[in-house]
Amino acid sequence: MQYNFTFLALNIYSLKKCKSLLVEGYIEICKNFYNLLFYILFMDIWKFLKSFNTTGTYLIISTFILFLMIIYFYIIHPT
Repeated sequence: MQYNFTFLALNIYSLKKCKSLLVEGYIEICKNFYNLLFYILFMDIWKFLKSFNTTGTYLIISTFILFLMIIYFYIIHPT
């Protein structure tokens, strides 16, 4: 199994695009840069998860991601 790094390259491109939009003044598109980074990280993990075919591995890693999301939204960055 080989992980496709094209998705990561697209994420880096979207970060650069977001940064250029911030420079141009479109702050409402990327108000919270940390939430954008978290979303990109989550999408990378989700793409990696979809490459697995076994249900047990999928459930274990999905539970771990859910645990990390709970820690992030309730402890690190509560709104």
